[in-house]
Amino acid sequence: MIKHLYLMLCGALVFHLQAEITSPKITLIFVIDQCPYRYTVQLQQYLKAGLARFKNEGLVFTNAHHPNAMPATCTGHTDLNTGAYADTHGIVGNAWYTRGKKMACDDDTPERAPVLNPLGGFYDEGKSPQHILTDGISDQFALASTPEHPQATYSFGIKSRAAIATSNKCGTPFWIDTRTGMFTTSGAYLQKLPEWLMAFNTQHKITEPFVWKPKYQNADAYPHDTQNYKYRGGQPLINSTTPIDATSVHPYDMMLLTPAANQLVLDACVACMDNFFKEHADGSLLIWACLGSLDKIGHAYGSWSKEVWDMLYWLDDQIDGCIRHAEKLVGATNVLSILTSDHGVPPIPEEAQAKGLSNSIRLDAKKLIEELNSCIEDEFGISHAVHDIKNSALYLSNTMRKMSHTLKQKLCKRIQKQLHCSPYIVHAWLPDEIATQHGPVTTIPYRIKRQFFSGRSGDIIIETRPYVLLTMKHTGVGHNAPYTYNTHVPLSLMWPEHLQHKMIDTKVTTTQLAPTLAKILKVPQPAGAEDSVLPEM
Repeated sequence: MIKHLYLMLCGALVFHLQAEITSPKITLIFVIDQCPYRYTVQLQQYLKAGLARFKNEGLVFTNAHHPNAMPATCTGHTDLNTGAYADTHGIVGNAWYTRGKKMACDDDTPERAPVLNPLGGFYDEGKSPQHILTDGISDQFALASTPEHPQATYSFGIKSRAAIATSNKCGTPFWIDTRTGMFTTSGAYLQKLPEWLMAFNTQHKITEPFVWKPKYQNADAYPHDTQNYKYRGGQPLINSTTPIDATSVHPYDMMLLTPAANQLVLDACVACMDNFFKEHADGSLLIWACLGSLDKIGHAYGSWSKEVWDMLYWLDDQIDGCIRHAEKLVGATNVLSILTSDHGVPPIPEEAQAKGLSNSIRLDAKKLIEELNSCIEDEFGISHAVHDIKNSALYLSNTMRKMSHTLKQKLCKRIQKQLHCSPYIVHAWLPDEIATQHGPVTTIPYRIKRQFFSGRSGDIIIETRPYVLLTMKHTGVGHNAPYTYNTHVPLSLMWPEHLQHKMIDTKVTTTQLAPTLAKILKVPQPAGAEDSVLPEM
């Protein structure tokens, strides 16, 4: 009896040690662009597949937030990968001005990093991760590859900036080229597409118009007056046909607003897994699925639209299919799946106001610039002092940049004073004020500081009041304010037999994901990551 008990204890110890040293063979990270946490709660009755699995089987962090004051796609994806804040990784938005020149977050020169034409040759444009100033978990995972245990990182998305932000330097990103409807990449990573992806492009090319059929016929599945298109960005897409416009330079632009684009991304993830393990049976794979169609449709149709709700219903099934394929390929206990987002979104201001949210306002950025320029010209005789407002950052003109520091500061103070006259603006932050902010990242001023990067972030940062949308656009919605509706996102980890199902209400930041993955995947933590591992890990 004692001997039998001893053997059982030894067996349990061995199992425990094996569990300690086990890492997943496939890590799948699903980043649903523009998906606030509230969606997963509001729609839970009709989420029955992949998203339901995360809720019912995963380690669910119900209070996860991006630590950004001006949330953006590229900023959020870079946060997730690097574990760093924007003042460290440098990606303050999707685009910015540097010395008066507009720069997209993934821009490079066609000479150094040309984008591949999937049909052969290169385009006259460049894309790369050159603006990301630190490493990420994708880099560390790829760098840990050995001949005995090959490891690789891939990212797939509909946007180049999302795929590049999650692949960074050492992973390999692929995104949908709207000129051909095929996946492409940049010369910063590859000089030609791999054969498996060329075959995928040929076999999965969408040539027929896409008919978007609703997932459910039950009207209760689409609340909040979703049939009302008074505030929507165009005609209904559900129950309509989205054509491939051969007369356009980018005939697949509209396809990106449909569930077909997300399905194409996930099908590419499946093909990547199949090809990798066909060649590397003993290897490990890290895949980011950057699912951007919800963001595309959300900007135009708003968070209360039937299109947004139905896109999530289709994603529920689509994500489930990808996870189950991975589990069948290497075994369920060898697959770590993660669900999160890069940012949330508020309702369309006019729609929210019509429903009674009277503080929901569209603040016209173009008109605001005109008022500021008029003020400075009247008082100082200087025309066009303000050049642009982008992602709540005000950029001065090149004329202002050439002035003496003293005069420039005087003009900035006057612009700040004028901005403070608006009832829709909490504060206009000058760089010197931002630098003095201290405290926890839960405070808005400190989050503004952590997203400020000199030379990219602008000359004045504008903090609007809740539900005030500062934008150049007269329709649709954006997500550039520091409030919960923009920062609170899903974060769930599912790893059968390794992570127990639990709902955790402790407030966490998305920057904790990278150090957590470093621990699970047994690779070095990214250099810029400074937050702790997620609780319960």
